[in-house]
Amino acid sequence: MEKVFEAKQALMSALGWSENPFVKDLRLENKEEFLKFYCPFESASMLKKLAFDTKACILLGPKGVGKTSALHYVMYSLPKEEFVAFFFKQPPESLDEFAAEIGAAKHGIVHKIRSLFAGKKPKGSTRGQIAERVKYFDNRKVVFFIDEAHLLRNADMYMEFKYLLDELPDLRMVLCALSKDSFPDSLLHIVGEGSVFYRNKFTEKEMREIIAHRISAVGGSGLVPFDAEFLEKTFTEQNLLTPRYVFDELNNYLADLALDEKRMDRLRARKPKVVSISDERRAENPATASGEKKPTIISSDGIDLEKEYEHDTLVADIIAESRNAQQKKSNERNIVDADEEVDVKEMEASGDSGPKGNGQTLSFLTTIHAEWWVQLSPSQQQILSLLLPSQAGLTLAQIMAKTKLSQNTAFNALYQLRGDDKAEIARKSEVPFPLISVKKQVVGKKKRNIYFANEKIRNIFTTN
Repeated sequence: MEKVFEAKQALMSALGWSENPFVKDLRLENKEEFLKFYCPFESASMLKKLAFDTKACILLGPKGVGKTSALHYVMYSLPKEEFVAFFFKQPPESLDEFAAEIGAAKHGIVHKIRSLFAGKKPKGSTRGQIAERVKYFDNRKVVFFIDEAHLLRNADMYMEFKYLLDELPDLRMVLCALSKDSFPDSLLHIVGEGSVFYRNKFTEKEMREIIAHRISAVGGSGLVPFDAEFLEKTFTEQNLLTPRYVFDELNNYLADLALDEKRMDRLRARKPKVVSISDERRAENPATASGEKKPTIISSDGIDLEKEYEHDTLVADIIAESRNAQQKKSNERNIVDADEEVDVKEMEASGDSGPKGNGQTLSFLTTIHAEWWVQLSPSQQQILSLLLPSQAGLTLAQIMAKTKLSQNTAFNALYQLRGDDKAEIARKSEVPFPLISVKKQVVGKKKRNIYFANEKIRNIFTTN
């Protein structure tokens, strides 16, 4: 048992996960945990949108398809200043149950004593008492979330729902059921066909998004460690009925991986390849030739990553990182504006070294007070090592010339060191981003970005 526990911890460490995201039962967690791990599908998002505006909505579908989670998603999304929510795990079989659930019942000990002295039996709850409870919340709308509505044995209660919706303009109702067969036409008429959603199963795309969202919630990246071949075999018609079936397969995969020393060694050794832009492929790329900034993304060994690994989830994070670098070029928050880019070769040929400063790789750098240093990528460490002793700062061109990093890699590392990459911050929560800052200065009659190590960061290192 101890060996299994150690293997699990080793796997979590290799993946960078704080915990296993596929053993979470969201129905037992609090709001914060639910919203952190839950990935809404299209019908859940539409249900949320309609719950703000319509009188009633119905979500239909087979068991396990995510209806209850969708209800919780909508409930947690309602702004408290506008809505008051009541969640029924099962539909109330009587007005007494209904009133007790929302705090409108009058069957407490005081009521029973008064009834005893009055010589009368306590009367049951009425629709009027429920209505008064709804009106009690003044300017806020009240929403009843009723799960498992198909289990209601007392058909008269469907009509009570209908009467309440008719009488109370500030009442909303969201119901979940396997089908609408038991609902009376009068209730369905109030709901309207446009507010009835059908959910049969998940698509492969949705399931990938769910898996990636859960992995991200615990500090992981993309779909790692699940490769495309495994996921393709896992996404059967049967398993796509519910995430629970898929999660069972994922957990089996993780258990096998944790106990396989060779695969664990490969996982620990896995490093992203250097990504760059090829001039040859730039010319071959029609989008780039026409002026659009859509260069082909290739690895250091010349492989077209987007084409070669189109369905390989293990390099999805590398491709996404490269796309982010391209997008930053056309954004005001770019690390280097388009009109400020510098040709490194031209700069070196002219002998222009930019602002004066040390700028050399450190011969010795103590990191005893920076335990997070090991979490930085090699390119991040390389750049920060350059900036720490440089009081005058360095330009992008200088950084690229001294580190020999490609433009994309330098862009990404600088962007992350500045603390602008939210995903990077989530992955490395112990790193005190931002580690560097940027200022615009005139260099050689041109405005360029100059990068500096933040003073507070510099003070925790000893350099010589």
